[in-house]
Amino acid sequence: MREAFHKMFWGFLFVLLEIHIIVVDILPDPIGYILIILGLAWFRESYNEAKKAHQFAIVLTVLSIPSVFISQQAVNQIGTFGSASGTYGFIMQALNLILVFMVFQLLLKVADQAGENELVRGTTILFKMYMTVMILALILPIFTVGVVNPVFTSLVVVITLLALVLEIVYLVWLRKFSKLGG
Repeated sequence: MREAFHKMFWGFLFVLLEIHIIVVDILPDPIGYILIILGLAWFRESYNEAKKAHQFAIVLTVLSIPSVFISQQAVNQIGTFGSASGTYGFIMQALNLILVFMVFQLLLKVADQAGENELVRGTTILFKMYMTVMILALILPIFTVGVVNPVFTSLVVVITLLALVLEIVYLVWLRKFSKLGG
């Protein structure tokens, strides 16, 4: 179990980080998704949640291949929502959020079966916070395009910072799960 959670940790870290040299991402998302697949494979026989997440991660691996050459910074620029790369980036972020949702369902099941009530409670709280902030971070910029209101701009900045913090907390939480079962 430890090895499985370590692979998922590194996989999600690869997906989160983007370091481009010239035009190529040296921490490519497809490799991150492959690591997530390898981690989820450990749970497939015992957890139905892992089977679904595993299949979904395979689809994301294929869909993420163009991300090796598309800079996430270009995708996240406000004016790119109508562009092909902007649409691709938005879709990939939404699909990744669905994968995280599935992994949270697995985490809850693993913690529950291990009899770790505190871990179940903490995971439930993190799940609700994470999903709320990430959905806002995904959707809010769409509604603020062209809006020159400092309140909206401040809200987007705060939500973005919260999203970054919650991504880090999520990674730490995966590491915490790696300590289950020895």
